[in-house]
Amino acid sequence: MNGIPLGVMKTRMLSILVSLAIGIAVAALLTVAASACSDLGAELAARILSWPDTLLQSLVPPLNIGTTERPFYEGTPLNILAYFVSFPLSVGVYSVAAYVVIRKRRPASRRIVRAIAKEDGI
Repeated sequence: MNGIPLGVMKTRMLSILVSLAIGIAVAALLTVAASACSDLGAELAARILSWPDTLLQSLVPPLNIGTTERPFYEGTPLNILAYFVSFPLSVGVYSVAAYVVIRKRRPASRRIVRAIAKEDGI
């Protein structure tokens, strides 16, 4: 049989699905925590917890509709887009981090994969 053995593919797929679930849960938890911090007046903590949104919003300049002495900044549709893109970004980053941790912490599964590979002659 050429290619990756079925047992290895199942192990990798399970690791990917678990890491995706962890990424979604962590992103949702941190978004709720950031919202709670914002409601309590802890703006710095909210910005740190929602770092993907903070990062993307910093890349989109706001529109000043006030005067130079009294600026008043208004969001644009790009700010709304940056807000919604920050969720998939955070899920992706946390999922990749979870996948790396899962793969590094499974030495027993690597021994099983090697044994299966030896049986298949790979």
